Amino acid sequence: MVATAAHLRAEVQARRKGLDESERARIQAFLDQQFLNFLKQELHPRRGQLMGLYRPLPWEWSVPRTTQFLRECGVLMAYPKMRDPADRLKGMSWHLADEADPSHWRSSTRLKALLEPHDELPKIDPTRIHSVWVPGVAFSKQGERMGTGGGFYDVFLSRYPHLISIALAADFQVFDSLPGQRPDEPRMNYLVSETGIFSFSGKE
Repeated sequence: MVATAAHLRAEVQARRKGLDESERARIQAFLDQQFLNFLKQELHPRRGQLMGLYRPLPWEWSVPRTTQFLRECGVLMAYPKMRDPADRLKGMSWHLADEADPSHWRSSTRLKALLEPHDELPKIDPTRIHSVWVPGVAFSKQGERMGTGGGFYDVFLSRYPHLISIALAADFQVFDSLPGQRPDEPRMNYLVSETGIFSFSGKE
């Protein structure tokens, strides 16, 4: 029987949240190195380049070596804030922030565990962003993405199709195809996984 989108989302979330500490640490360290290698080989980060990141939830993948590399390269890092939890069409604003500075962050009104930048931090025009790291629950080998259901990133990526979109996933999050996907939903340009790097477009 083919799983529905809701069932697949719940199944992958349960597996991701249920990992023991050693397995989570193993996968996370491997993905961090994969991501670091990908950025060095494919995107060539440089001083002044603007990238969009996100603060991972406790059950998502953290990439400290990669973000440290970006700091050393002089890359500017912007993070999203959901403008209106009740209306995804109002989209997100992006702000320059430092993950290491606690004063830059507050809990989201959508989810207490989610940290978002304070409003007073410098706001960034999304058209200046070179590439954006996109969170997700599951992905396909064709670049499809299944998020948590809020739709914020789908709207954002549809509005700014020039952006290079990059996702990070353990192998258990990657499928041949995803149920419930619409043809007009934005797809990832790159997927960094344990198995390797999937490229879905020629954007540079």
